[in-house]
Amino acid sequence: MATTKVMTTEDVAQLPDDEFRYALFRGVLYRMPLPVARHGRVVGTIGRLVGSFVVEHCLGVVYDQNGFIFECDPDTLLGPALSFVQSAHVPADEDSYPELAPDLVVEIISPSQTGPSIEEKTSIYLAVGVRLVWVVDPVRGTVRIHRADGTDHLLTERDVLDGEDVLPGFHVPIAQFFA
Repeated sequence: MATTKVMTTEDVAQLPDDEFRYALFRGVLYRMPLPVARHGRVVGTIGRLVGSFVVEHCLGVVYDQNGFIFECDPDTLLGPALSFVQSAHVPADEDSYPELAPDLVVEIISPSQTGPSIEEKTSIYLAVGVRLVWVVDPVRGTVRIHRADGTDHLLTERDVLDGEDVLPGFHVPIAQFFA
């Protein structure tokens, strides 16, 4: 469901706490259902793998569905499934929506996907400075890697994901995301 009134990040912050998640895409509010079990399992697995690596190497912070302001006037407020922010960029105020580009964004393709498309979100992420975007498809068992330089690459369950310069030394078989 999308609204027709142009909304702001402040409007979203005033919404009631209910069973829905919200995204604000160029001033248009989208109400999204809670993710299904497979989505949650895959996000949890990736979060555990990335989070453990980040903590072990003191690299920064991993956020789970945290809202970030990606554009202003009209506002775009999105909550990627997971995001990683290097230590030097972790916001001092974590009680509001930070206006910054995470170093890594992870999005999960879901059959119940509503709101802006994965392609639209990926385009915004890269345009505002996200260095690496992983688009995970649990049904197909794939991960499409999008880089800041405009290149992308599709990995399957037979491949090993490399954290590149965003998570140097991070290597994990794609199959582990879906185990």
